Amino acid sequence: MSEAFRSAVAFRNDICDVISQLEQRFTRPLPNGATVYVTGGDALYRLVKDLGSSFDTLGSAIVVPADGTDNRWVAESISGASPWSSIEVALANVDVVPNNPDAWRGLGTTAGSFGGGSTIFEVNPTTSVMTYRGVTRQMTLAYEATILNGTGGPIDAEAAISHNGDVPEDSTTDFRGDGQQGTTLAAGFRAVVSGKRSVLLAPNQTVRLMLRNVAGSGTLTVQYFSMSFAPN
Repeated sequence: MSEAFRSAVAFRNDICDVISQLEQRFTRPLPNGATVYVTGGDALYRLVKDLGSSFDTLGSAIVVPADGTDNRWVAESISGASPWSSIEVALANVDVVPNNPDAWRGLGTTAGSFGGGSTIFEVNPTTSVMTYRGVTRQMTLAYEATILNGTGGPIDAEAAISHNGDVPEDSTTDFRGDGQQGTTLAAGFRAVVSGKRSVLLAPNQTVRLMLRNVAGSGTLTVQYFSMSFAPN
């Protein structure tokens, strides 16, 4: 069927066999948000008009049309999974030492403590900071951390998710809308604290888990940690 005789439905939702056919789709007459399902890769792509070339290095998540426009095909799912999702994990025990009672501190100061990430999410293996390199989209961030109290007194541990630094280090403020959760541990005990928050992630913005000891300045030992990133 030639482009001039395509149906109205085909302008909004279409299907092709391989990525090379998607590249040859003429994008100028298509509406923003038009979708194409590529059967050969079990992948769904959405047209974002005037996105430009900033994200062309993100592999199969972005398909550049051959029509010379700034329009781009953005992958929504590949083999049933979103290319915009990721996970970060702690590879070893991580101590968090508050500067002051009730003060927030970032998770991570030791090289090689964290792994995960992808071409779209870049994890700093020392600080745990995750930097987003993708297109702007709404994300749900969820974390779990197993905290050990190895000190001599009780610990009132709390955690929250900092998005682009909105939970500042050394602040003593509550951040109840940022996934803040807590648990109390007697000496020698450990417990799991978990939470989540929804954010609009833009290119080069950062995410980091923050912790504090409300009961004092005793060290929090994070034995296990994971954070997942999933588009809404």
